[in-house]
Order: sequence, then C-alpha cells, then structure tokens
Amino acid sequence: MNFKILLLAGSLLSISLWSCNDDDENDSAKHIPEPVKIALTQKYPDAKKVEWETKREYHVAEFYQNKNEVSAWFDGSGVWLMSQTDLQFTALLIAIQNDFKAGAYKSWVVEDVDMLERKDFDVVYILEAELGKEEVDLYYSAEGILVKAIKDKDNQGGNNTPQAIDSAIAEFIAKNYEGARILEIEREHQIVEVDIIHKNKALEVVFDLNNNWLHTSQEVQVDKLPLAVTQVVNLPQYQGYFIDEAHFIETKDASYYLLELEKGDTETQLKVDEQGTILN
Repeated sequence: MNFKILLLAGSLLSISLWSCNDDDENDSAKHIPEPVKIALTQKYPDAKKVEWETKREYHVAEFYQNKNEVSAWFDGSGVWLMSQTDLQFTALLIAIQNDFKAGAYKSWVVEDVDMLERKDFDVVYILEAELGKEEVDLYYSAEGILVKAIKDKDNQGGNNTPQAIDSAIAEFIAKNYEGARILEIEREHQIVEVDIIHKNKALEVVFDLNNNWLHTSQEVQVDKLPLAVTQVVNLPQYQGYFIDEAHFIETKDASYYLLELEKGDTETQLKVDEQGTILN
C-alpha cells in the first residue's frame, strides 16, 4: 500500500514539474502583444526556441533560424524594425572574407560576426576582431566594402538598436547621392553621421541636429594620396611624423584632405588642399 502511494505521489510530482516547465517556457511570451507574436511568425515561420523580452519600447524575440542565433526587434503594433543574426566567419560573402584577410586588420582574430538588418536601411556585416587587449568593430557592406572601423576601447562590444532616419536627411541623400544606400546613422556630439554606399564607395555624410548638411567624408588610403599632400611630412615642423589616416572632406565652400599624423605618442591633424597647402 505504501509503495503504491509513493508511486502515485511520484507520478503526480512528475506531472506537476512538467507543467511548471511548460509554463516557464511560455512565460516570456505572456505579456507580448498578439500582433507582435503574429508578426514574428510571418517573418520567421521556421523560428525555433523563441524567447521574448521587452527593451524600452521594443519587443525582442530571441530564437534560432537555420541553426543561427537571431534577435528580432518589433514595435508594439508588430512592425519589424531590426534583426541581428550571429554568423560564422566562413559563412560571410567571399568578398568580405578576402578584404579582411588582405586588410589592415588581417593579423587580428575575428571573435564574432553579426549580420545587422534594419527597416529602411541596407544590410551591414559587423566583424568583432581582437589583438591582445585591443578590440575593433569592422562594418562591411554587402559587396565587401569596409565602411568604418570603430575601436572598442572598453571591450564592451556594439550596442545595436533600431534606427530611424529623418525624411529631410533621406531626401538630401537621395537628391545629392543618387542611388545611394544608407547603412548606418549615428547621433553624437551634436551631429548626425550617416554612412552610405554611393557608386561603390563608402561615404560618411554629416549633418547638424537641424538636419543641415555640414560635410561629407571619404577615407583615402595613404598610398593613394596626391604626392603634394604626402610631402607635408617633409616640412621641418613635421619631420619624424607619418600619415596614419587620411580623409577627403567636402563642404559647401571647400574641399581638402584631413590628415592624422603620428610621431611616437604624439598625434596631430592637418587640413591640406590638393596642392599641399596647409589650411589650418
């Protein structure tokens, strides 16, 4: 009799624990609006092991799709805003792999790769690479163009969230850079920086907070600079310096090269026109 009672109690306990586990698996979705859950199913019908969380005004689903980890962001009405997918380096487009292997960071170790998709933006691939205690995030376009490299001094990783672009900025870019694709937008230090691909080139278009255009910047390889520009390091006051980075800047009133010079631990910047004349 006691054995039967214990057996029955054990069975009831197993059922109770199974029910609790089932409730736990679904608990993350209890407070998610139904239109959001429907939107996820429509966009990712093969999503597996879905878990939900709310971040500020966004509802974020984390799940597996084709064995890759994905996080998809929606607003409260179910409009998809962003997805971030973890990828293997070998799954990247060959153009991106080849550029990294031949680029300035080829000796660095790629620790993480993300494909970032945003509503109204072009896809971006982000490679997180490390060399010792240094870390950098490399942003690539779909065709393998390195858009920007951001040093992560605190090793905190990227903070990718949904983005929106003001109509005035979008209209300016469409008018002045016909056919351009917008990849990223960042607001900091009282300016708005928009990364675009235009005619197979990566450009950074900069605006003030009132959406007024300030300038456009394009990184230039040092060995592609005009000879007159590179000669500035031969001037007496800059002997011992070398050109670490260079950008071609276009403003409403002028165009020039912005050079970053280094000598040991000393750094300085120069504005130089195409004839090699120092402007500042």
